[in-house]
Amino acid sequence: MFRYGTGETPTYVDSSGTYSVVGYNPYSAAVDTTFGRNGTDTYAEFNYTALLGTSTGETANLEMTLFNPASESLYKVALVKGNYFDDGAELNGVLSTIVFGTTTPITAIRIMAHAGNIASGTFSIFGILP
Repeated sequence: MFRYGTGETPTYVDSSGTYSVVGYNPYSAAVDTTFGRNGTDTYAEFNYTALLGTSTGETANLEMTLFNPASESLYKVALVKGNYFDDGAELNGVLSTIVFGTTTPITAIRIMAHAGNIASGTFSIFGILP
């Protein structure tokens, strides 16, 4: 899951009604899942409906594109796409759109584990300045 931050310090936004998420996550060969939450959460999540695996070869790969983070007149929208292996070694995919209910410029992103810890990983941020 993650939260966005605003301001120079920054302050991470955790107020209810800020994050809206809609997406699609086919988490097994037999079941397809669509999901949506309209401004009820205090964070945005990537919505893995199955548990991530921790055995050899089980991994997660995500790409998030944040549109217009510096705009002072547009709501912020992120597109998240990715794949992962669950604890049953099944391949899963996720595609979601996240809307941040603010026109305040975003100055930071905080990535966190929803429950438990992130044992290891590599996070890369790439940006293009206007």
